[in-house]
Amino acid sequence: MAQSGADMHHQHHQHHRPNKTFTNQAKLPKLPIPDLEDSCRRYLRALESLQDKDEHESTKRAVADFLHGDGPRVQERLKVWASTKDS
Repeated sequence: MAQSGADMHHQHHQHHRPNKTFTNQAKLPKLPIPDLEDSCRRYLRALESLQDKDEHESTKRAVADFLHGDGPRVQERLKVWASTKDS
């Protein structure tokens, strides 16, 4: 009896060796979380040529609000989360 393509595909994956791509992931040094202010500066610089003057001023205000509002709290939560992850 002929096997369907799905059956052959399933059998192929049953005998396939595990992927070794992430085998040594835990041994890699952790990358640092970028500084919040630096990330915001880079974000604004990246958008500058893509926005007109009014859009960019609005974005700058939103970034300033983020930096003086939720940003530091979110940054700390990101650092805690990242500390529990492999690189």
